[in-house]
Amino acid sequence: MSIEKIISKLSEYVCMLDVLRAHYPDTGTSGIANILRAAIEKLRTHPDAQPDEPLTLEELRMMSGLPVWVESPGVDREISGRWVIVDGANPEKNVLFTRGDFTCHYYGTAWLAYRRPPEEV
Repeated sequence: MSIEKIISKLSEYVCMLDVLRAHYPDTGTSGIANILRAAIEKLRTHPDAQPDEPLTLEELRMMSGLPVWVESPGVDREISGRWVIVDGANPEKNVLFTRGDFTCHYYGTAWLAYRRPPEEV
């Protein structure tokens, strides 16, 4: 189930609890509704809820030690796509360095990195 669907379902439950509380004020549902509202807000900041646009080299410079998905645009994902750990980036030379794997030269043209594998179009 996608993050959007989970948020939608939780929002429905909050509405049901609000209606229940309006008709029966002493049911103790306000605490549950508040927990669900907090969960919705947390889910909205989850990486999977964010658009998965290619990361810039400036963003990648700040992600040292973190995993990213890299792939070559126009090349079959089975061949070029893989998870790597960011080891650094050089925006002036369009290079992404990855830990213990390989270097992505010509970043932005030959390689792109994402927070997660892009969804198939």
